[in-house]
Amino acid sequence: MESTVARLDPGVIARKDATASTRAVPWHLVAVLFASTSVAVGIIWDISWHQTIGRDTFWTPAHLATYVGGLTAGLACGWLALKTTFAGTDEERGWAVELWGFRAPIGAWVAIWGALLLALSWQKRARF
Repeated sequence: MESTVARLDPGVIARKDATASTRAVPWHLVAVLFASTSVAVGIIWDISWHQTIGRDTFWTPAHLATYVGGLTAGLACGWLALKTTFAGTDEERGWAVELWGFRAPIGAWVAIWGALLLALSWQKRARF
């Protein structure tokens, strides 16, 4: 009977749950979450700006929010690709996608390509 009570002790269960929930979130995941929020806010803000004010310049706050978000996601995922390629574990390399000799999760490749396209649009927009 005592062994059953010891196994059902709520203090033991709470300690196990507390240690399981204290794992740190990787910084690149936080950076991509910030970037996604920044891009979403920037796009909504930019659409609202265009509807109320009209045509704007390259350096409006709405555009800067979008640029910061794209740059943050691209840099964080670029770092993840380099880490996975050169210092990743066998498990990380196993589920990563290889492109031009580099390995990263498919979501990281999408963010990297999005950041590159955003950089190309900056150059085009600055010329016109």
